Amino acid sequence: MLASPNILASVTNKLFKSSALKGGSKRKTCDEDNDENATPDSIDNQRAYYDHGRTFARLGGVFSDIFDIIKAGVKYETIEVDESAALVETISREVQIWDALCQVIPNFRIEMITIAHQPKLQRNVAASIHAGINNVRAEDTSGLKTRILSYLNFDTTMSLQPTIILGNKCDRGWIHPVTAALLCPLEYPATQETFEAIQEGQLSVTAEQYPRFLYPHDRIYNPNDIASGLLEGHVMIRVAKHIFQGPSAALQRLGYHRGKRGNASIIGLKTMTPHTIAYIAIQTRYALTSSTSWSMVDTHFDNEAFFWDIVDMFEFGDLDHILDLYDHQVFGISIGVPTAITMEEAGKISDATRLKAQRAAKRARHTQESEPSSQASSFDNAPTIQVEDGAVDDRGNGSGVLPTAA
Repeated sequence: MLASPNILASVTNKLFKSSALKGGSKRKTCDEDNDENATPDSIDNQRAYYDHGRTFARLGGVFSDIFDIIKAGVKYETIEVDESAALVETISREVQIWDALCQVIPNFRIEMITIAHQPKLQRNVAASIHAGINNVRAEDTSGLKTRILSYLNFDTTMSLQPTIILGNKCDRGWIHPVTAALLCPLEYPATQETFEAIQEGQLSVTAEQYPRFLYPHDRIYNPNDIASGLLEGHVMIRVAKHIFQGPSAALQRLGYHRGKRGNASIIGLKTMTPHTIAYIAIQTRYALTSSTSWSMVDTHFDNEAFFWDIVDMFEFGDLDHILDLYDHQVFGISIGVPTAITMEEAGKISDATRLKAQRAAKRARHTQESEPSSQASSFDNAPTIQVEDGAVDDRGNGSGVLPTAA
């Protein structure tokens, strides 16, 4: 496929902007300086890949090799239809991430297909996106490093005992009784003996053993009902509010955010998704550990496997109530209440419509009274507006029919 000059120009422009952002430059491109009539959509279409990477970190995942995703996505898009189903079985995860990327980045699908035979250019695009992902992940990690200490106790009036040094992770993880209890698999007793056994390697902790912070603080392990309370832990919910509405919102009322827009609004997130909840879990776990560097695997605990395990929990829809819970906590959306619809959409007559009809009736009546009686008959056949049972006219008569002016 020959690369379209317009698409190539779009790709290189986004890469140029990405380089400027990564280098800390605030200099505008020529397009930005000259296009005074740019619409929001056109501006979004030319946002730097780096910026899109920052958005994708919280919506899609922080463990993806973006270049591999691009290659897999282009292969999936250009393969024969009868072969695509078999391909998806082997690269289903990559296709899932590819679709998420294409939703975040306008025109990304056609851009990557167009430059499919220019792997160097594709690598540059992938590197820019990945830089944005790493940047926002590091920002969230840094922000939680100290703030999370005030989220750990269910009762926030209680202080941590012993005290944890702000900005220092060496006394977290399996060393501190509070962080150790939250990291400990629910199936293990949260005791000092357990924590020491884990530290000494006598007990292993893997991504398939769900940590206590995923559950409510008073949850008791029941091997026959693992799902009860899963992902409802108070630390998880507070971290979700911290990341998507701002640190000041973490311990505040439902849907609270102070001053400027929160990250959710900035990236256009209106409801939580399996990926955003998995991202919250990963950030929470890292903040609780004594690890000082981000890694795919922490001893025996595979962070990437943990992330995707949480995403996959929502596959069959039986955990949709968890999404409702987070929407309720983060955005203040009432649980079980559908999105608001207008009166017209509901097939009902609003008070505004009633008022118009009543005022029209009143005007018609006054006109009729002021004109000669010979003309009064002209209103005998005035059209009417049928309203719901129990409607009243402007004099309080419950006729259910309101006359309007002819």
